[in-house]
Amino acid sequence: MDMARSEVRKLADEDYTTGKHLEHASKQARERNYQDFLIVDVDAHHYESESYKEVFEYIENPVIRRQAGESAKRGARSSMLGGTIGYQDIGGRITRHELRRHDIHRHDKLGSAQHRDIGMTLEWMDAMGVDYSCLFPTPMLFLGLHP
Repeated sequence: MDMARSEVRKLADEDYTTGKHLEHASKQARERNYQDFLIVDVDAHHYESESYKEVFEYIENPVIRRQAGESAKRGARSSMLGGTIGYQDIGGRITRHELRRHDIHRHDKLGSAQHRDIGMTLEWMDAMGVDYSCLFPTPMLFLGLHP
């Protein structure tokens, strides 16, 4: 079995790509026969910050909806929601970025329109052999702290 190594190695940022990461994970999943048993990721996180504009359309109050929309124009993080509490390292997680190869909507194998985040989530789940995932909307968890 391929075990974690104890020696420290330098990893150059330019050598790392999500595609290589998923390709390696997929190879390990096949070698370890992950298809032979159920795998449930019970602590997966989704960072919907890039989709705030779409999320904020569901705010019922027109004044707050407009304020939220304006705050979303200032970048991925919105001042409408509280920031991260404490230190939360995201090392090792596959994060979503606007410049990645996925369009905001794409079509699945059946031709149905699919949001980019759904496609990306299914892609990493398939690559790592994950059958089910409990996906937490990480920044939206702070919504309960909003006045």
